[in-house]
Amino acid sequence: KMQDFYDNFKTHIDSAKKDDGKFSDLKYFSSEILMIENSKAIFDDVNLIMVTSIVFLIVLYIFILRIPFLSLNTLITIISANLLGITVVTMVYDNVNIMSLNFGVAIGNLAIDYMLHHHFFRLYMHHFKFNKSVFYGFITTFAGFFICLFMPFPLLSQLSLYAMVCLIVSYLSFGFLYQEIRFKKPIFYKNMRRLRKPKINNRFIILTSIIILAVCLPNLKLDYNLEKLDYENKQRLADRDFFIKELGQDSTILLYADSKEELQNNIYKIAGKITLKSNPQTAKILQKDDKFYTKLNIDSNDLESIKDLDFVDTRSIKELSDEITSGIYKPMIIVLSIVIVIMVAIVFAVTRSLVSFSYTIAPLSIISLYFLTSEVNIMHLFSLLIIVVSSVDYGIYVEKEGENIKTLHAIIFSSITTIAGFGFLSFSNILALRSFGLTIAI
Repeated sequence: KMQDFYDNFKTHIDSAKKDDGKFSDLKYFSSEILMIENSKAIFDDVNLIMVTSIVFLIVLYIFILRIPFLSLNTLITIISANLLGITVVTMVYDNVNIMSLNFGVAIGNLAIDYMLHHHFFRLYMHHFKFNKSVFYGFITTFAGFFICLFMPFPLLSQLSLYAMVCLIVSYLSFGFLYQEIRFKKPIFYKNMRRLRKPKINNRFIILTSIIILAVCLPNLKLDYNLEKLDYENKQRLADRDFFIKELGQDSTILLYADSKEELQNNIYKIAGKITLKSNPQTAKILQKDDKFYTKLNIDSNDLESIKDLDFVDTRSIKELSDEITSGIYKPMIIVLSIVIVIMVAIVFAVTRSLVSFSYTIAPLSIISLYFLTSEVNIMHLFSLLIIVVSSVDYGIYVEKEGENIKTLHAIIFSSITTIAGFGFLSFSNILALRSFGLTIAI
């Protein structure tokens, strides 16, 4: 209803501005308008990115595989995995963030390396053979997302569940079903044979990475403002600032009590001390955990006179939001640390080599250098999980399969599809998507 009302209102305003010059400088603002416009902008942005990235990835699969039947099956598998992921997430959660679906489509491309390793090792040409390296890669990735289900942030827990469903469907399809279907032998790119083993010693890479992390991590600045992750509606925010400057800004206070009667008495006590900007008789009362709450608008200049009352919370929405976010960061960092430790432990148990460890720590050190150029938000931190699970997989593949033309094709093409899947997010107008995509692409 609010959307319909605003569309009708805006149509009349735009028409009046065109027909009558005196309305040309008319300004209007409300938080509801900001919400409506931002929701539409996010939806349009997400749809454009999803469609563009999917079309690009289809072309990429055809270019990489050069086997139309395998490309078609791969596309069907990825689409099926994503549709099932969407279905499960919408069944489990009452409200699903549209951005979690966009992230999920990108994460679904992580599973493409399961197919590439089976394909380039000719496992789709003969009788069934269990690929241990791909299984280890799947388990480490799945375990990482499973742990992240318990993060106290709905967007990230939804994304983790989405990713787990996609990974299961993809692994079962690429690891088992495709071996029953059978496909043609892989076509290799001969020019890739010219690539040589790296000249830099792995111990040097690990040592350098540890030094970089030791220097960068203590100097990172965390950004607790969740509003920045939203779409930046410059025109509407400028209108908001105009009204604040011209009319001043009211403050919202929160009143609470153990009963409705006590809460109403508190409202009258406030009304007796200061002038209210909102009607106390129409104040909406909410109940949660045996407490009753309501909010009132007052003049900002009156905050000092009531802030000592024991039934009033005078903190601003931003202060409350920052406090909540800071409470999210700590458990999130702990969870991510646990994920990284578990994955490194799995890698050592599987490979018993420092070579695979260098695949994990080197990307993290490069990303920490990038983080020094800006404030680190919650999506930057979550993107580290994707980086770790991808690099851990590559380390396992190199160590278990050896450095050969088959592994080289699988890893390079897997990384290209990952960069493509997440790289499109870096062009988004939404900071949450842009932070996530750019970090992983780097």
